[in-house]
Amino acid sequence: MSSEAEAKLKAKAAVAGIDMETYAARQLELMTASPLSLVEGNGPVTEESERLGSNPSPASLPPPLVPTLNYFPGKVDVEWQVAAVCQSVNQWHETRYALTKAKIETRMRDDGAGGVELLVQRGILQFAKAIIAASQSRRPWCPFCASDQIRDLPLSWRWRLLSIIFLGLFPYSPPAHECETCGRQW
Repeated sequence: MSSEAEAKLKAKAAVAGIDMETYAARQLELMTASPLSLVEGNGPVTEESERLGSNPSPASLPPPLVPTLNYFPGKVDVEWQVAAVCQSVNQWHETRYALTKAKIETRMRDDGAGGVELLVQRGILQFAKAIIAASQSRRPWCPFCASDQIRDLPLSWRWRLLSIIFLGLFPYSPPAHECETCGRQW
């Protein structure tokens, strides 16, 4: 036996409060013994519950929980609310993309009927629903206020010339849209 293995064995035996030979013998016995059956393993627990009179019958046990698709940790019902129910994961991703442009965090949950729920935080639910409605109708919308009153800004000849010179790879482009409701440009 190597000195490292012997040192580890001595340390574990010291923690258990027995000498190294007894500890090694018990470990070998545990490794070679056949595993206990469920009845043998639960014997002391079952005996104690029968003694106390609290042994539940199988009929009184609650039904097993059916796992749902919750792709995130946390309490869903308190902080997150359903903004849309999508028929497929692809539709969920398309709707999520529209909300991502407005910097809205989304979550996914299985609705249990074959659909996928798109969840948003409670405080921005109405804002998210307005963006989803505009996105599904393919109307342009403002990512800041969710208004669909958008005006296209004209591109000056200087920007067109720079775009031609740099093959459309110029690192900056001027705003192309303006919201008539909030006045922001993007």
